[in-house]
Amino acid sequence: LSSAASDVYKRQVEQGMAYPCFCTEEELTAMREKQQEMKINFGYYGQWAKCRDLTLEEIEENIQAGKPYVLRFRSPGDPNKRFVHRDLVKGDIELPENDQDIVLLKSDGIPTYHFAHIIDDHFMGTTHVVRGEEWLATLNIHLQLFRTMGWKAPKYVHTAQLMKMDLSLIHISEP
Repeated sequence: LSSAASDVYKRQVEQGMAYPCFCTEEELTAMREKQQEMKINFGYYGQWAKCRDLTLEEIEENIQAGKPYVLRFRSPGDPNKRFVHRDLVKGDIELPENDQDIVLLKSDGIPTYHFAHIIDDHFMGTTHVVRGEEWLATLNIHLQLFRTMGWKAPKYVHTAQLMKMDLSLIHISEP
C-alpha cells in the first residue's frame, strides 16, 4: 500500500467514513441467506452492518484479540434517492444512491478495486475513464467515494460489452 493510499484510508477512518468490520465469512453467508429468504437486497448496509457502530473499546478488543478484519466505507447513501449522471456515451443516466458499506481494504491490507480506482485516478490526474458497461452497476459507488473524499471525479465513458472470441472453438479443415 503506497503512503498516499495509506494516508487516504487513515483519513477516512479519522473522519468516521470508514470502520473495521470483524464479520466472518460464515456470518456474512448467514446474513446473505437471510436477506435472500426475506427477498431483500443483499449486502452490508443499514441494520445488516453489524460492525458499523462498534465502540472504540470493542474495536480495540477485537484487534487485541487478533481478529481479522476488513476496512469498510460508511456509506451515507439512501437507496430511495436517485441522482442523474452524464456518461459521455450513454448520456444522462439515473442511478440510485449507494447505501452499501463496501470493503475498502481486504483483511490482507490490499485495497479493493473500488478504493484503488479512486485513489489511483485522483493521484494520477485521470480525466476520463473508459470501461465496459458491466461497470455501470458500480458507478454510484465510485462517484460517492470521489464525492466523500472531496475529489473531482473523472468523466466516465461506458461502452458496449465486447465479446472475446474463443478461437479454439473454430475448426479449420484442411483441403
